[in-house]
Amino acid sequence: MKNILLALLLIGSGLLATAQNNAEDELGTWYIGSVNTKLTEKLTYNIQTQFRYYELASELQQFKVRTSLGYTFSPKVSVSVGYGYFETDPSYTFDSNEFIEQRSVEDLNLRGTLGKVNVLHRY
Repeated sequence: MKNILLALLLIGSGLLATAQNNAEDELGTWYIGSVNTKLTEKLTYNIQTQFRYYELASELQQFKVRTSLGYTFSPKVSVSVGYGYFETDPSYTFDSNEFIEQRSVEDLNLRGTLGKVNVLHRY
């Protein structure tokens, strides 16, 4: 009985809680295209692009491109390095200047299991 009451309390509080109040009720979209290709047994190539629109398909809020080259040391350990380009509409930031960011990308991936569940940690 305690477990049922606790579950109902958690569900009820989750339905009432809000993380933020939206100023407008607009439908935004987030489109992602991703390709991950195995070049050799140990070498992979990845490219990902994202288009984030404030409205359904107009008013681009953010554009991202991320590309990387990965190397697999073992079935449990791999690394990747690459480049990321991010362009954000300045009206969505506190600064009115154009907001373009370019950065290097580095990932360390560790694979493992917790019982029967596969786990991937990305650092």
